[in-house]
Amino acid sequence: MPRGIRAATTAAAVTVVAVVVALVGIGVLALLRHEVHASMEQVAGQRAAAVAQEVERSGFSVDLTGVPGEESLVQVLRGEQVVVSSPAIEGEGPLVARRPSGGQTETWLASDLPAEENGFAVAVQPVSFGGATGYVIAAQSLESVDRATVITGWLLLGSYPVILLLVGAATFWGTERALQPVERIRRQVSTIASTADASERVPVPEGADEVARLATTMNLMLTRLDDALTAQRRFVADASHELRTPLATIRATHEVNVSHPEVADWDVDGHDVLEELDRLDRIVADMLLMAKSDEGNLNLHAGPVDLAELLTDEARRAAHAAPGLAITTALAPLVVTADADLLLRAVRNLVDNAVRYATSQIQLSTVVAADTPGGIAIQVSDDGPGVPPSDRERIFERFVRLDESRARHQGGAGLGLAIARQIVRAHGGDLIVTDAADGGASFVLTIPSGAG
Repeated sequence: MPRGIRAATTAAAVTVVAVVVALVGIGVLALLRHEVHASMEQVAGQRAAAVAQEVERSGFSVDLTGVPGEESLVQVLRGEQVVVSSPAIEGEGPLVARRPSGGQTETWLASDLPAEENGFAVAVQPVSFGGATGYVIAAQSLESVDRATVITGWLLLGSYPVILLLVGAATFWGTERALQPVERIRRQVSTIASTADASERVPVPEGADEVARLATTMNLMLTRLDDALTAQRRFVADASHELRTPLATIRATHEVNVSHPEVADWDVDGHDVLEELDRLDRIVADMLLMAKSDEGNLNLHAGPVDLAELLTDEARRAAHAAPGLAITTALAPLVVTADADLLLRAVRNLVDNAVRYATSQIQLSTVVAADTPGGIAIQVSDDGPGVPPSDRERIFERFVRLDESRARHQGGAGLGLAIARQIVRAHGGDLIVTDAADGGASFVLTIPSGAG
């Protein structure tokens, strides 16, 4: 299990919660203190108002013996002389020197009352009776409410580490559970890597969360890798088989001539060896071209290519190679921008394929592609056996021969059509096979007129 992720996630969660809880706690205490002090100011104001009503009703000498203890202090002043005080401050001078202006009651917080160590909420209200004016001073102690605020602060502080501990434990446990599917995926990938068995797949968790999508994506990647490995093994096996055939022919020819020099015909055998060497050279060149295409290194050197001229030359070459076939052309004066050498190679592969299977005739033609705006189509048709619909994609795979029993000198290495399609697609076009008008096969090479 990746402890680093769990530890980092837990540390981040605890840090964030610690900061948030600290800020919230400080805010709560500040708000609580403000609200409590405001409440005490209101209590002091209410007490001053009650005493003022009594003074205005019965005079300055009101009875304050009912004012409780040292929590609440009251004085009644006529002018600046204390007329009566609550029992706790009997004989003391005025509690505060501050007087309200405009005849309005004034309240505030004070911490410097005479002979008092605690803070008080103070209210001073003007009062008059019988033509004399004075003031009622009421002070409400903040000691009890401040003590409650302190206790609340200590409770918050005491719960602070407990909250962080719970958050850390929950985050660590939750992260571990969340990472369990990832750990199972890691173990499966490790198993696949150690056994080199790309057919295995990683477990996909239930649901549609990020881990499930990761597992699905990884399985798609493993499928592509498995397909690539299978194709590579098949390619290596087929390539080694194709290369072994001409090498074996060359070796056998030389071994026979060396063992029996009296019957050796070097003129004939030398010609056969050169043909096999040419075949070997073509196979190696085709394999190199396919490898470059697979790696995306099939660099195109684009330029104007006269299709009529290219196909006329190919028709002439095919007629010379197969004099028994009727080679016809229907060529329009079309020019495309493409790699001349690669396009020639693609067309030549198609023509050689047609020569190999045609019974009596081959037709080469060019038209403007009706279904591809700005595209040009080259058609190479023959009157041979054709290609069954079920095999029309398979024939473009590497080393594929539909007739496994035919002779190799007739069937080639099985790379020509694959190379042709790779070249055409590198130009932004495509290559398909359909039925020809005479019942054979018609290869349609579509390429943009500005390809390359």
